Amino acid sequence: MDKLVRSVICVSDLDMDYITDICERAVYVYRELREGNPRKFVNYLTGEKCDLIFSQESTRTYSSFEDAFSMLGAGSIVGFRSAGESSMQKGESIYHTVDTFVGQGSGSRFIVMRHAAEGSAKWARVSAFRSFAKKVREYAKE
Repeated sequence: MDKLVRSVICVSDLDMDYITDICERAVYVYRELREGNPRKFVNYLTGEKCDLIFSQESTRTYSSFEDAFSMLGAGSIVGFRSAGESSMQKGESIYHTVDTFVGQGSGSRFIVMRHAAEGSAKWARVSAFRSFAKKVREYAKE
């Protein structure tokens, strides 16, 4: 499958060909980083703004994406690790939070979010990756 989807909301939305393509790309990147040219991907996100919007805490997921954005050369990585670090604690909706991040300055290239609201990443006007570990586990049981 040559065409990448705009957003990954739930693993059950992806067909096996797409998942295979993602895995093949991951193996390619891994081999380049370990055995080839580790700096090959450094400039992929040069100057781009990437957001991490987590209303539910997840240190490993947040740190993993933060490291990945940094390794890819993102110009700006902004966001928050939990709702307590944002206006969401005062009742701001995830829709308005995402809208604020997308609309600030030059906007965002990617948003990674962890939020309990089903489909919350669909509100973004940029590529969004919702943390879907629970859905992956549910899908694997089927």
